Formats: sequence, C-alpha cells, structure tokens
Amino acid sequence: MTNKWMPWSALGPRLVVLFAAVLIAACGGTDVEPNLSAVVVDEQGNPIPLPTIEIVADSNRNGVIDFDDPGETGSKTVWTAAHGAIFLANIDDDMLRCPSHGSDAELAACNDATDEIVNGDDDLRDLARIKTRPWPGALAGAEGRVSIDEAARAHVRLFRNTNGQEKATSFVVFDPENDVLDADALRAGVEFAIEGKDIIRDREVWDGMVDITLSVRAPGILEESSDTVRLRQAPVLLRHHLDPADAVFASSFPRDPESQAFIRDLKRAMDLADVAQPLRALFVDDQWTQDFFENGYMAMPSKEGMQAIQVYFRSANLEYPESMRDLYTLLYQYYREPLPEPLREAGRVVYTELRGPDVAGVTVFSPDKNQDPFDLAGYDLNDVILWLYGERARGSYPEIGRYLDVHDSSDTLDSFGNTETIPPYEHNGVAYPAGRVIRGKSASNMPDAAFDRMLVGQNVQDPIYIDTLWLLVAHVDEIFSYVKADNARGWSLLLNDPVMARQMLINQRDAGHGEVPMFVGKHQAIDYDLCTRAGCPPGESATVTIAEVLDDAAIMAASAEAAIKIDEQFLVFKQATGIVEAEIVRIPFLHEKTYGASMAYQPGTVNGISFNDKHFGSPKPHGPVIGGVDIFEAQMEEALAELDITVHWIENWDLYHLNIGEVHCGSNVERRIPKDYRWWEHAQ
Repeated sequence: MTNKWMPWSALGPRLVVLFAAVLIAACGGTDVEPNLSAVVVDEQGNPIPLPTIEIVADSNRNGVIDFDDPGETGSKTVWTAAHGAIFLANIDDDMLRCPSHGSDAELAACNDATDEIVNGDDDLRDLARIKTRPWPGALAGAEGRVSIDEAARAHVRLFRNTNGQEKATSFVVFDPENDVLDADALRAGVEFAIEGKDIIRDREVWDGMVDITLSVRAPGILEESSDTVRLRQAPVLLRHHLDPADAVFASSFPRDPESQAFIRDLKRAMDLADVAQPLRALFVDDQWTQDFFENGYMAMPSKEGMQAIQVYFRSANLEYPESMRDLYTLLYQYYREPLPEPLREAGRVVYTELRGPDVAGVTVFSPDKNQDPFDLAGYDLNDVILWLYGERARGSYPEIGRYLDVHDSSDTLDSFGNTETIPPYEHNGVAYPAGRVIRGKSASNMPDAAFDRMLVGQNVQDPIYIDTLWLLVAHVDEIFSYVKADNARGWSLLLNDPVMARQMLINQRDAGHGEVPMFVGKHQAIDYDLCTRAGCPPGESATVTIAEVLDDAAIMAASAEAAIKIDEQFLVFKQATGIVEAEIVRIPFLHEKTYGASMAYQPGTVNGISFNDKHFGSPKPHGPVIGGVDIFEAQMEEALAELDITVHWIENWDLYHLNIGEVHCGSNVERRIPKDYRWWEHAQ
C-alpha cells in the first residue's frame, strides 16, 4: 500500500495528531507523516478515522474473500504456487446464445466474454471476485479509481456489483478509464468480478498476470492512497490418459456397415468399462475423430472447491494455407465451386455441437502454415489446375509439388493424434504434476507455430518433441500410449515393438505353425480404378500365413527400420521422463512402407483408448489363431492383466486400419476433471 498524505499546511486546524505521534516529534523525530493510527477531526471536532485503503481477491484460494485473513491480505502483489488469486478466461456459452451456424470467423467470435454483460447466474460463477475494504468514514468528495496494468488491460474485463446481491443482473461492466467510486461506494466497499477475454495465446504478448490497483483521494485529507492485488488467469491443461473417460466421441456413418461395426464394438467396450455417458456420435464427413478436436480444461478455486470450464480446441489443420489461396481460388473458380473455409471442416463441431455452459470452443492457427505465398507468375494456370485436380502427380510441376508436400507434411502434424499428454511424473528433481504435452515434428517440418506458442504459453505442461516424420501419418499416438499402473511412477508406457512381433511369429513358425493364417476374412483396400456404376469390388484377400509374412523381405525390412526409429524416439522420451524398462509394456505389431514412409502392417494395437484405470479398448489384431487363441490378443491381454487392466477388442480393420489409422484415431474422449489436482499449487 502506498499513501500520499496532504501537506501539513493544507490540513490546517483539522489535523489532530495522537499523543504518540506528537511525542515522537517532540523527541527529535523529523518528517513525521500521519500514519494509520492518526485521527482527523472535522470542524465540529468529530473524529474522522483515516482510511485503510485495500483491494483484495481470493489470494488464499478458499473461494471466498476474507479481509481478516492474513493469507488473503498479505503479499498480494506476488503470485506463487502457495499464494495468489486466479480467474478464468470466460469463453464458454452459458446461455446458449452463440450461433451454431455461420462462417468459421463468426463461430469463433462468440462466447461469454465477447459481450459486456454477465450472461446469467451460471456465467457469474465463472467470474472471480475482487473487493475493496469498506471505509465507513469516507468524507463527501472522496473518490476511488480502479486501474488495470497496461500489459493486461486489453485481456480482461471488470464488472461491478451495483446492489450487493449475488445475481447476474446486479453486475454491470466497469470502465476503469472513466468510472469512479464515489464516497458512498467507498463507505460500503465495492465488489468486482473479473473475466479473461481469451486464453493465453502467446506469453510474449501477455503472460496471464494482471495487477488491479485501487487508488483513493480525499480532499483536504488524502492526496492519494493506493493498494494493488495480483491475479493470474488459469492456463488450459490438456488431458492425459489416467483421468477416466466421462464421454467418448466417434464419427458415425449410419449407412456404412464398417462404421457401424466399429460403433457397435466401441459401445460394448464403453458399457463394460462403465463410461458415464453414452457414445456421442458425430455426423460429420470425417472419420478421424481424434484429429479434428482436442479436449482440455481450465479451473479456479471456488466455495465448492473448483470452478472449471471444459475447453475444446479446433485443429489447426488447413484445407489450404493462406500462402496457397490464389492457387486454390483459381481451382475452385475453374470448377465453379465456392472456395471453402481454410480450416478442416469437421473441427467446426467444437462450436456447433460441443460449446455450451461451462464448455468452450477455441481456434488457434497460423493462416499461412509457416510458408511464404507461392508466386504463380509465368505458369499456365489452366494446366496447373488440371494437374492439381487430378492425382497430384508431383512430377508435372515439381516446384509446386514440393511446395504442396511441405504443406501436407506439416499439416498432418496439426492433427490431434499428434498432440498427446504424458501423465504426471517427476524426473531429476523437476515435477510435472499435470504431465507434459508430447508432439511429433522433424528438423524441416513443425506443427502450427501459433498453436505451439499457445501450448508453451500455458506454462504448465512444457512440451516434448520427437521426430515422427518417418511415419506416413507422423502422429505420436501410432507408437505410444499410457495406462494406469501400480508402480512408483503411477503409470506405464505402452510402446510398439516390431522386433517382438517378428519374434512371436518366428516362435510359432519354428513350433510348426508356419502355415497358420493371419487376417482371416479380411481384405486389402479397395482399388477404386475397378469401380463401376454398380459399385466397387472388394479388395484382394488380406489373408496371409505366418511363413509368408516372415518371408516378405519388404515387411521385415520396414519393421526393422521402424524398430530403430522407435528406439530413437523412445530415447528422447526416456531422457525426458526417466522411465525404466519395468514401467514399459511392449506391444508387438509389424510395419510396412507406403510412399516411402512407415505404417502399421498389422492393426496397431497400441493405438487405443484408455477408458479408466481398469479398461483399455484396442483394435482387434486379427492375428494367427493357435490353440483357439489369437496370439497377439493373448499377448496384450496377459501383459495388461498384470496391471489389472481388461482389454476390449474393437473391430476397425476396414474403416480405420486400411486407411492408416486405428481405434484412437477414430475416437475422442472427454475426461473427468480431477478434483484432487489443483494446478495452482504446482505452478511456476
């Protein structure tokens, strides 16, 4: 608190200093200023207590404001893991007023913080409170101002309680530039509510801290006294697999038997895992449900313990980047079609179906996908369009092909199968109680720069990056997953192991089972060149014997190379986490190569859903059945049974495996917000 008292000469006969202050001066003290024990009297001799100017927030994090608690009123200008108030980015839609239709920009532009009202009593619960200490003796003419530090000013909004009631209609927007607290307000004390207008997108722009200052003047008594409280906006935390699933999502295609087989098995697994909500089917033209949105949450203390908002991020996947806009504009004009919105269309569900009370939708992306615009000068645009509309055989225009390859290689990294969260751990004396984000990249291709800055800006789940560009899809969920475990770490890593898969097949061949088939009844992908008006014939039979797989030099070479790459990725993971072999469950499946990159030859059983501590949903491997048992099912069931986890097999061969994905790729999860984890107790 800082005080600037009126000069002695200006106070005149009003000032009566208490005996203690007079005594100090008489004993040789110099430059004595009135302190809070001094008393001022009016012209009739009535005492006027000097003010204790104070503004307070919930710095002790118990959900209420208590002026008598030193934990609330002390060290208010310093925010630490032990002390400091918190508020939310109020970006949900508590009154369901936001549109479910419109352009991408229109959908993203609406939430509870984009207007200047409190949107109902539910919205009021999303706002943190700030109060000024009452000054009952405030003289007429005394006035107070509330200011926000310059760095935070554009990112927060204040509301003032006008009548002391706990109702949304009691709060009106407060303009720090123009609004003044009069003497009546100072006498009664004022309650404010604060909201963040957006999540933290770039710490270099704003780090989420805000200083709120109350300054008070009283004519003839107090030139200025001020007090400040610091608050921090809650970060958005991405979810890890140890929190149980409350809801599971999957894209549904009702007329597609392959989709319905997947949905049937997924529902059955959810029932057995006792998932709280029924399957939430999404009717979008995109089967990769994991990839087009990602779930997180933000939370602050409340009287009930915690107030939280679920946050759904729309993926930063671009149908075309801004740098290619001219090319695609010409393409769509040529075929008399409107130019689509640049972002992946299915991601609109975060606004059209998911946003609502205590649920927010957020879009963060770089329009140019980190590329400079392509100069089309000198090209025969008709030829370019015809080439682009076809199979995109990159040889016709190699420089355009290379440009598009850079976009495609980068864009797949922005699918959320490439954004996972390592569960909580501690290593080398550093704790990550909310876990750490893990993403794939390469030396030449990175995920979207704006989204990366946003993740780093939360300052809680410091990201780890591994090189995944050797994989055709380049997602981290192709080789890593996580399950609860009764070990010192609290969880185990599921790690793809092609060497183990090969050895399992060798063991069976050597035991006389080399002619046992795999992938019985399954087919390869459809050759669309063979389709007619009557339909498409099924692909060639995928059935193959153990011996044939082991004799396939290409598959063996691809698997050996994949094993080396996985070891390289795992080394980065191990250095970051300190994980040891006893905390790893190795999951066998082989690899093959397509377009020069690696993909799962067998269904990638690591790519599944951790429903909760006891249940894991995995793609059905269709491995060789020996003694009535699929040996790959048995291996995984036995390995996870040691962790008291039951595996549920989900059919995904046709819809996902043949299209270079698996169960995790085709689903998404909203996980329960942990009530026993408070991010602020561990924050930097």
